[in-house]
Formats: sequence, structure tokens, C-alpha cells
Amino acid sequence: MNDPLPIHDPGDGGTYSLEVAARITGLSSETIVHYQEGGLLGPSRTDAPIDDESLRTLRRIGHLRDAVGVNEPGIRLILELARELETLRDQMRAGF
Repeated sequence: MNDPLPIHDPGDGGTYSLEVAARITGLSSETIVHYQEGGLLGPSRTDAPIDDESLRTLRRIGHLRDAVGVNEPGIRLILELARELETLRDQMRAGF
């Protein structure tokens, strides 16, 4: 019998094992490790537990890949642009 998935409350500061993250996102463990090693979840995160931000990124990657058909270089570009946009928004909020 499969263990039930933990209730996911975004922003609760939790961390998830690779196996749980795979079950939550629908991505394989191997795919998640590939994205970690490729830097899509931030700098070299293969030894760190998967946090809420990484889980959101994995869900975004899964959507871009499966629903929209974006390849990995396109996903990388979209994620970089999204991070840059968020940085600019933060600067605007801070009054820069």
C-alpha cells in the first residue's frame, strides 16, 4: 500500500525527500535529479532536500514541458527571465 502524500501547504517552510517530491510533482526521481544537476532548481542542489520554492519550480517545469511542449533550453530561459522579473519587482517595491 502506498503511503499517503503529505499535505502540502506552500510557504510552510517544509522540505521534501526526492521520492515525495516526485510523487507530488508527477516527475520521476531521475528527472528531478537531472534538473538539480543542471542548475534548474538553483545552484547545485543535489545534496539538499527539496524545499517549497524548488517544488514550485518543479511544478512549473512539468507544466512547461508537458502542457506547453517547451524543451529544456527553453525552460531554462523562461526560469531565468522569471527570476529576473521577480528581482526587478522586488527592487521596485523597495523603492529603487
